[in-house]
Amino acid sequence: MKTNERLRDDAPIYTIKSVAHLTGLPAETIRAWERRYAAVQPQRTDGGHRMYSAGDVQRLSLLRRAVGAGHSIGRIASLPETALLPLLAEDPSTDAQSASTHVVADRVYAALLRYDQAVAARELEAAAALLPPRSLLYEVVLPLLGLIERGWENEELGIAQEHIASSLLRGLLGTLLRLAETRKGAPGAVLATPPGDLHELGLLCVGLLMASRGMPTTFLGSQVPAKDLVMAARVTGAHIVGLSLGVVFDPVAILGELDYLAAHLPRGTQIWLGGRGVAALEVERLPPRCRTFTALQQVERELDLMLS
Repeated sequence: MKTNERLRDDAPIYTIKSVAHLTGLPAETIRAWERRYAAVQPQRTDGGHRMYSAGDVQRLSLLRRAVGAGHSIGRIASLPETALLPLLAEDPSTDAQSASTHVVADRVYAALLRYDQAVAARELEAAAALLPPRSLLYEVVLPLLGLIERGWENEELGIAQEHIASSLLRGLLGTLLRLAETRKGAPGAVLATPPGDLHELGLLCVGLLMASRGMPTTFLGSQVPAKDLVMAARVTGAHIVGLSLGVVFDPVAILGELDYLAAHLPRGTQIWLGGRGVAALEVERLPPRCRTFTALQQVERELDLMLS
């Protein structure tokens, strides 16, 4: 293969362990479906190990969902993908659109493994065009971030591929946030990460949820000092200053930033804190106007209460 030749979509690039992670199927089930029903036909290495393509991953994902909807694997294993989606749509508890987007994260991940930025971008942009913001986040973006995290832990994904994914997601979510229409009189928000923290994807997800509800949302990006947050909140009249804490290397410095915000923000402006780094802070030392969140669903519930 030439060094600049792109891998085909049917290239066998996944081990069975990777396929199990991507599809949610136990490796034993994958082997049984192959042996008994020929659901997929992986290639074998010289050492006899199974290797799967992106198409195999997509097919197994659809079969898993169809079986979960009550269909027998023995009856559906030989059906093409075009026949599987209608089966999912027949079940009233299954959203056909969700079924069709369930594999988007798998496809993007497969493209990342091939360093195929163009295909990954097309998949994400197509999903964004079809899905409302909340569905895009929960059905595509968050599953993709989970796959990337597992791929990093399994040493299947490298830092260059992670950078490609971050760049694509940052651009897509940022564009959707900027294009969202604001609702007159809705409370506004200013969002950023504190100095020393580069983890802004989770914050972009929060921003998109806010903007999709009509909230004026000013996203300032990463490593913004407290004094600049105060200025932005005063100028925009923000009701919320949201900070994402990916990793807290210096809790004392973060607490200093929060104390400054609490002392200088306009009266009534709340400070919302989220991200993994929140666990590293002593809650009793946080300023009174700080609120902490450990899941995106918690943020949604609070937004719904605020806007009701």
